[in-house]
Amino acid sequence: MQNRKKAMITHGDAFLTLPGGIGTFDELGEVIAAAYMAHNYNGGTSKPVVLLNTQGFFNPVVTFLENAIGQKMIRDTDRQHWHVADTPQDAFDYLVSEEVL
Repeated sequence: MQNRKKAMITHGDAFLTLPGGIGTFDELGEVIAAAYMAHNYNGGTSKPVVLLNTQGFFNPVVTFLENAIGQKMIRDTDRQHWHVADTPQDAFDYLVSEEVL
């Protein structure tokens, strides 16, 4: 799984996260961390990370992230490392605006 995630992060232009299970959450954490590291430490730009929040699936994850920001465990400025889209069209529009598509 580590090799797969490394290849995904190295070769991907963006990351669209669909509702899923443990593997999905593992990959989501990895790509958000990679975006953070690229932006803050490697002098690069982070690749877009989009959560497709179908029927509110990712609401608890977003609440967790917001709580971590509120508790100062994640900086407020780090919100830029993920985007929540409620529909596939919203996700598409965001990726177009980020010039990925």
